[in-house]
Amino acid sequence: MSNFVAPLLGFRFKVEITGYTSGQDTNWSSVKGITKTLGVEELYEGGAPRVVYHLPTIVKYDDLVLERGIISASSSLYTWCKSTIDNEKPAKGYIKCKDIKVHLLNSSGSPIYSWQFIGAYPVAMAVGAFDATKDDVVIETITFKYNSFEKI
Repeated sequence: MSNFVAPLLGFRFKVEITGYTSGQDTNWSSVKGITKTLGVEELYEGGAPRVVYHLPTIVKYDDLVLERGIISASSSLYTWCKSTIDNEKPAKGYIKCKDIKVHLLNSSGSPIYSWQFIGAYPVAMAVGAFDATKDDVVIETITFKYNSFEKI
């Protein structure tokens, strides 16, 4: 009898952004950047340059990058991203951060793994290339910075 467990498939996922629970603001074709790295500082032993110690410093987080087919400019998510990036701050002078959850789903649509990105805000928006020789969907990319993330 085999105890084979099939690997998880990366095409079943769901993205939730605080305040955007349905419609065009929840459909994404790609999620990248679920990465954190412990920084290290190299310290050389005095008089022995061949001996180096690697001391842990701080945790660094990659940007969270979401991609999808380009959508309408009337999207409330688009409005939030545009106002944040264009520096249209509220009267109190702060950026409105939101939490983002990414769920990896099983074949029945139930979450298997989930990650929560805390205090996220958009830092870049890009539109993919236009190419008259192809009939590809135009891709919109939104890049987020965040304070931290955790597997939940």
